[in-house]
Amino acid sequence: MIAQTLKLALVGSLVAVLAACGSAPTQATSPGGSGYLLTVQLEPADTQETVAQRYGGEVIAWLDGQAILRMTGEAVAQLQSRGVSMQGTTLEGDTRVRTPSTVNAVGWNAWSSGWNAWSSGWNAWSSGTGSITNFSTENNALWTQIGLSQAHSLASNLGQNVKVAVIDSGVDLNHPALASRLIDRYDFVDNDGIPQEVGMMGDRGFGHGTAVAGIVAQVAPSAMIMAYRVLGPDGSGSLSNVIAAINTAIGAGAQVINLSLGADSPSAALTAVLNSATSRKIYVVAAAGNANADGLDYPARQSKTLDLVGTSSYLVSVSSVDASDVKSGFANYGSSLDMTAPGERIATTAPGSRVASWSGTSMAAPLVSGSLALALGQGRGNLSSLKGTLTNNGISITLKNLPFFGKLGSSRLQVANFLNAAPW
Repeated sequence: MIAQTLKLALVGSLVAVLAACGSAPTQATSPGGSGYLLTVQLEPADTQETVAQRYGGEVIAWLDGQAILRMTGEAVAQLQSRGVSMQGTTLEGDTRVRTPSTVNAVGWNAWSSGWNAWSSGWNAWSSGTGSITNFSTENNALWTQIGLSQAHSLASNLGQNVKVAVIDSGVDLNHPALASRLIDRYDFVDNDGIPQEVGMMGDRGFGHGTAVAGIVAQVAPSAMIMAYRVLGPDGSGSLSNVIAAINTAIGAGAQVINLSLGADSPSAALTAVLNSATSRKIYVVAAAGNANADGLDYPARQSKTLDLVGTSSYLVSVSSVDASDVKSGFANYGSSLDMTAPGERIATTAPGSRVASWSGTSMAAPLVSGSLALALGQGRGNLSSLKGTLTNNGISITLKNLPFFGKLGSSRLQVANFLNAAPW
């Protein structure tokens, strides 16, 4: 039985974890590794210690009625010889992969000299006394497109006390626009408490997490950011680290989890931890992917079908449009998509206290995460999900995208409309 299960896992369930932004594959070493994930059903008397001992793996997520273990190939092979029952378990691969060719950052050097002006505008804006144009003139057209200036008038708390988890490539912990906003943090790649970006400019994933965090912070300036590093500078990582980070974010009180990353196939373990998050009314915002494909990356593809009944109302899939509301050439689409947001040439934070412009569905997703933080900071949506209000009160882009009819979600993000309609 175990041999057959292992064979099926090897052939059909090897999961590719990838950032939704990046460039062509390189020879850089990935932080991912070979191994397996084992999802097991718990008995009432089980503890993390007894489950780890029974299966010979490392418990990386402890959920309601389930546990997820990271297993080595040797540990899996020993299960059969030890006669361990595999009934009620799911075994799948935890493999190393790299991101597909997508869109990377530009403008590091050109904009780094302008950081001082941007930084001074940040301080005024975050305290609520400045204007949005003080922050970054590079994004003025974007802010107008999504109605952010009006949204900040409607949400005067600016996301205060809302915790947004950025599960990504790490964050520049010393960046002046981010340092005071960072709270809970962990590096699941190096297993320490310092999720600093690793690598150098030109590496596919370097700066990705810093960019995502900066977009969340621009939309919701008073929100607190939880930084969890699961991807290396090549933009890849292991599914087990993503699962461990989501589990940690749940325990640390995240209200929004931003996943500007994805997998190319479904995973029972990932679905289990997502169900745990969304059943607790934690919003998970997932990027659709950048392959210009009919079909979304996982978990974005599950945004309307998450296994646990009702929890899909807290998983939001996001794809990208340009400044004219035309689907971005790189952006995935499909019938499971919830919505779009601008995702091209967004000015945001970059490692080394710099500014850079990024494009990708990875950048559209944190615009949505920040918008949810604004609503939560006002106490909106305490009784029910805000997903329907968010997706149904945007801007219709159907006529500009007829070739993708029915595959670009309900609307394009319009933050002021969303906040006006969001229930208390």
